[in-house]
This record gives sequence, C-alpha cells and structure tokens, in this order.
Amino acid sequence: MRLPFISEKRHHSAKPGKGVQQNTDAEAADMDFSESESLRGLSELYSPEQTSESNIHDIADVLLDMGKINARQLTSLRKKQKENPCSDVSSLLLKIEKISADDIFTAKAKMYGLKFKQVDVEKVDKEAFSKLDIEYIKSNRIMPVEVQGKTKKKLIVVTSRPEDLFVIEDVKSQTQMNVEAFVCADEDIDKVCSKFEGQKGDYNIDDIMDDMADVEVVQDHEDNSEDLEQMAG
Repeated sequence: MRLPFISEKRHHSAKPGKGVQQNTDAEAADMDFSESESLRGLSELYSPEQTSESNIHDIADVLLDMGKINARQLTSLRKKQKENPCSDVSSLLLKIEKISADDIFTAKAKMYGLKFKQVDVEKVDKEAFSKLDIEYIKSNRIMPVEVQGKTKKKLIVVTSRPEDLFVIEDVKSQTQMNVEAFVCADEDIDKVCSKFEGQKGDYNIDDIMDDMADVEVVQDHEDNSEDLEQMAG
C-alpha cells in the first residue's frame, strides 16, 4: 500500500526540482542581461570614441563656417597639422588660395566673440593712444585708438591677442574706463607706435633747437658788452 505513495512522492518531488532549475536559469539569464546592460552603459559613458574632432575648434573651423574654405581644404590642412604638430595653423591657411590675413584675423575675432577692425593710422586719436604707456602697448599688443561718448566715455582698444583676456581687464583697471575691444592686425599696432614715437622725437628736437637759440642770443649779448667795455677803456 505504501509503494504507490512512494512512487507518487518521488514523481511529485521530481517536478518541483525541474521547475526550480528552470526558474534559476531564468533568473541567471536576467542577471546576465542586466549586468551586460550596465557594462554597456558604462562603456558608452567612458568610451574615448566620444571625443570627436568637433571639439577641436580653431581658426580653420571658423573659416569653414564662414565659407572661406571647403571640407576638402580643411581635411588637407588637418593632415598637414598631423604630419607636423609644431606647424602654425595661420601660416598653413595663408598658403590656401584666396585666404587673406584679414580673413584669418576676422576668424580669430569670431572665436572670442569680438569683431575685426582695420586700423587707419592717420585716424588714431593721440589723446586716446596716450592712455597707455607705449612700451606697455608694444609688449602686450593692445592699443587705445579712440574715445567715444561725452558723458559716459568708452575707450576703444584693438589687440592682436584676443585670447589674453587678463590684459584687457588690466587696461580697464589702468584707465578706469569702460573698454570695448576689437581684433586688429599685429602690424597695425607697430605702425601707429612708430608714428607717435616719431612725433615725440620731432617735438624734442624742436625744444632743443629753441634752447640753443636762447643760448646764442645770450652769448651775443655778452660779446657786445665786452666790446663796449673795451671802447670805454
């Protein structure tokens, strides 16, 4: 009488064992899937492939946006930069046909949210220029060119180094004025400095000549006095 019961018990106990194994396999599969998803998420988060060339933004990229160069020219430029990492991008760009120095300075200005300004040497305000010492202008490549406004005056400066934001802030501190900065060609700063240095030199020569004339007059007066003394004797 116990044999059927034992048989049923064995049969009954076999089914749960199989079901437990199936559930365990399913749970393991779920765990494997979740772990692989986590690993894949981490790999996507830290994958170095996400650092694309679009993060490298320089004058060449701006010129491409401006339509001054095309994608083929940019690719060729990047290849040359890779072959010679020490090469200057501006020098390489100047070798491209129809790219001028003004185009490069315009692109450089856009990179820093500024505008490019061509400096007319003859129109630079001498009073504005004198707001900074000429040696400071030469060494820091920043130059005042104009004062705008009557009640609330603003100093217009040009620089060939727009990336040097500290210098622009220093000019504000020195002049105690509101400053608006533009980007200019480096040679424009040299031309204006040479002009005002020349004017300063001419002014000093005139002063010296005036002093020499005064000395000569005194000398003539003294000579005449000696002649009168001899005649009286």
